[in-house]
Amino acid sequence: MAQTAADLVSFGPFVLDLTERRLTDRDSELRLGGRALDLLIALIERSGEVVSHNELLQRVWPGMQVDESSLRVHMSALRKALGDGQSGTRFIVNEHGRGYRFVGRIGHGPALASVPASPGMALGLPAQIVRMLGREDAMRSLSSALQRSRLVSVAGPGGIGKSTLAIAWAERNAERFAGGVRFVDLSPVTSIEEAGTWLAASLGVDASERDSFRQIASSLADAELLVVLDNCEHLIDLAAQLVEALLAHAPNVSILATSREALRASGETLFRLPGLAVPEETLETVGEAALYPAVELFLERAAANSPAMQITDAEVGAIAELCRRLDGIPLAIELAASLIDVISIRELAAQLDGRFLSMAEGRRTANPRHRSLEATLGWSYAALDDQARLVLNRLAVFQSSFTLQSAIGIAAGGELDDSGTLRAVATLARKSLLQVDISGDVVRYRLLETTRTYALERLLEATDVNAVRRRHALDCCDLLAGAEEAILTVGWSDWMARYGGLVGDARAALAWAFSPDGDRMIGKRLTLLSLQFGQQFPLTGEYLQHIEAALESVDLPDAPLRRDALRLSLVHAVLISSISGDTGAFAALANRARRIEAETGDVVPEGVMARFGAAITTGDYPETLLAATDMDAAADRLHSPEIKLTAMRMRSQAEHFLGRHLLAEDLAEQVLACPYEFLPLSNVSHRVSARIILARIAFLKGEIGRSHLLVQRAIEHAGANPGALCQTMALAAVPLGLWTADYDFVDQSLASFRETAVRIGTTFWNDWIVGFEAARSMGRSGRISPLPELPRKVVDMLPTFDPAFLTPLASQRVAAGTVGWNAPEVLRAEALTCADRREAKDRAVAAMACAQAQGALAWRRRAEATIEALTPR
Repeated sequence: MAQTAADLVSFGPFVLDLTERRLTDRDSELRLGGRALDLLIALIERSGEVVSHNELLQRVWPGMQVDESSLRVHMSALRKALGDGQSGTRFIVNEHGRGYRFVGRIGHGPALASVPASPGMALGLPAQIVRMLGREDAMRSLSSALQRSRLVSVAGPGGIGKSTLAIAWAERNAERFAGGVRFVDLSPVTSIEEAGTWLAASLGVDASERDSFRQIASSLADAELLVVLDNCEHLIDLAAQLVEALLAHAPNVSILATSREALRASGETLFRLPGLAVPEETLETVGEAALYPAVELFLERAAANSPAMQITDAEVGAIAELCRRLDGIPLAIELAASLIDVISIRELAAQLDGRFLSMAEGRRTANPRHRSLEATLGWSYAALDDQARLVLNRLAVFQSSFTLQSAIGIAAGGELDDSGTLRAVATLARKSLLQVDISGDVVRYRLLETTRTYALERLLEATDVNAVRRRHALDCCDLLAGAEEAILTVGWSDWMARYGGLVGDARAALAWAFSPDGDRMIGKRLTLLSLQFGQQFPLTGEYLQHIEAALESVDLPDAPLRRDALRLSLVHAVLISSISGDTGAFAALANRARRIEAETGDVVPEGVMARFGAAITTGDYPETLLAATDMDAAADRLHSPEIKLTAMRMRSQAEHFLGRHLLAEDLAEQVLACPYEFLPLSNVSHRVSARIILARIAFLKGEIGRSHLLVQRAIEHAGANPGALCQTMALAAVPLGLWTADYDFVDQSLASFRETAVRIGTTFWNDWIVGFEAARSMGRSGRISPLPELPRKVVDMLPTFDPAFLTPLASQRVAAGTVGWNAPEVLRAEALTCADRREAKDRAVAAMACAQAQGALAWRRRAEATIEALTPR
């Protein structure tokens, strides 16, 4: 049907379609959020007038207590989309302290009216009790689909909002159909026998109980209308027969159906409705979070259920997590919001389990299937056959997405064979109980969290639960074995993108394996295979417990198990050292390795790495060089090129910290050129470690631009690996900023360093941060604050930032040859503290000679400046 002039508003290059709620720019559609579009319509309705903040808040967030920051966020998004203020163009003016005014010139046409009132009741459509959020893209998709096809089915799991979307689309587009809209709700129909009478009554045609669907359809032969066929899933065959009859005998009738599965009728176009958009990233304010429809819905329903409650920015993270775990399902979010008067938001987000399913209850007047999640899921569950229910229960053991191969491996068993499992998986997918992702090379499946929780309760009641969990743990072992191989050749970020989804399943499998009903040998194998996951610091406490449990199950006299024990002990020592700086576990492992070598003559690279780990952590660089030499010899005896490269990386670090930078640079470049991403016995990518060394050496050589580039490359390669990121910030990024007096870069790097260290919960880096903050304060203000006792590596570094940080320990370590890279700066600092001018100059000259020998141009220039300052004029 043609639109009236009042439906279209033009300003600048834009056309606003009030009926479709579409904004176009020269025929190109602009994607605006629902709130931003509401703001634009409100301002255009009162073009030229100032619309106050309160009026806009009431118009766009009716009945909600929303901070003005939300208004500013959405207004900013609107103005950005319009290009407001660019090239002198202005549409919206902010009247400071008063509100906003639309100042664009509106195109000619009848006076603008408010958005047309919904004709839903006159059409027989149910009244929408709560407004629909976040479905503008879905509305456009339906419009496009119904232009191409006369039958469009909206499919999705219970509570996803299928009926809400269909009714809203029908309300908004009713005028397109000369005969209007007919709404047919199939949920009250319980048998085929009563269907004819019900359908005839709903469609407004005269019919008897004996009339067939063909006769009903024929009575609509001359009608031009839209039929909304709601809740088809429980009479799916009947619904398919009805729509095919309408399509065949009523040529001007279009059908919009809702169902938990496709009708599989001739001519059907299927639209699977996703959940509401949820925030994936960390958000800080309520205003930012409210840009996501899932969060917006929670806030709106929470305000309606508990008007006195004030939701603060501190709760944004918990709300975002809650909406993510509920997969953006509107019914689940509404039910969750109904509980906030009896349970806090944080507690609710932490306890989304079976208790939530039974506690949360919706409107008393709602369809019985939608009064609670328990009822919604229970209805779908009851509609399955025995095999499909059995497979659904078993698939609930998965924590994340999975392949068909894994599904068959876990779900098949007992009375269920592979082909039966395959049929059940297909059934669950068709009925929207399994989400299907076809975007990658391999099709993957996933249970919505609410569905998984419901099915998991049934699995835990089954007698074969341990057999299912065992199959799941073994499947995890197989998948992680592939991940262990890939880590050698795939970059960290790419590796995490490929295998990061296994974290949840690995954790669940480990928890079962070390439980009283589990299998500790499977647990030991899983622990070894999930080393990369375990070294992600948010999981270290949990993973350390698994390592300790695995070590208890290892019988040391058995050679293969002894090697497993050494690997586990090395990771245990690395984690303990990374968390607290305690190197005792390294020493214990090194001693055990020496005993094994003495008894058997075996080479134990893990023991050498333990010595290196203890030495590098405490700043004993001569010992790091000895360990690197021993590792190189071990690689030759084992004929292992990978361990040879590990030894080379160890030596590059040792040589640099001892002050032999050119040799260290050559070694680091060779390591960086190797085809591997990770090396054996290392918990941090050698590409990160090598770039850290190269960045420091580039600065010392006076190549500041290259140093910055190498730091940036190290940060990029560290990606989401918090240990690698902290190492880069501590050893390269923050020092480089302090050495070059680039305090903006220092602030940026230090903030990232601090945030990462706090997030991973480690205390190891706290002293480094304290030292860096003192150096930054000294650089900005010239004031030095008293410092606590700091680790030797920090003590070494501080005098390179300012001579005032020189300590006797730093001087002693340089004099003993324990450290060398900072020697020119320590000597220069000593010169500046000498009372005797001649002695001071001698030390400055020694500093210059040391820097010259090292090839450290940056230190040499500083020493030359100090010599000049000490030379009488």
